[in-house]
Amino acid sequence: MSQSTLIDNSTLISKSNQTSSTSAVYNVALGTDVTFQVSGSQVSSGTGTIKLQQSCDGVTYFDVSGDSLTINGTVTALWVVSPVTTQYYKVAYTATSGGTNFTVLVNLFCRVGNGSL
Repeated sequence: MSQSTLIDNSTLISKSNQTSSTSAVYNVALGTDVTFQVSGSQVSSGTGTIKLQQSCDGVTYFDVSGDSLTINGTVTALWVVSPVTTQYYKVAYTATSGGTNFTVLVNLFCRVGNGSL
């Protein structure tokens, strides 16, 4: 049986009144666990979509199924990746209209054994 210990807690990306598409990449060690905590809100009826993508090579990214959020009001989500199977994760924001505010926090966990079976 193993436990997870928090080894990183940081802001991956934070934008205010974002009106254009943007992204941020997080490099993760294989076999760890990671969560992405997303919060967002509209600015003057702005909308956009934020999604989680993954890559083995850091060049070609694919959407993580089910990990997408449309910002069309005040929204929150928690995306859990356990265990990590690819090295690179990207949070990609696509602006649709107007501006939005959003923040993505990352928590990285290391699995540790506790000595019991």
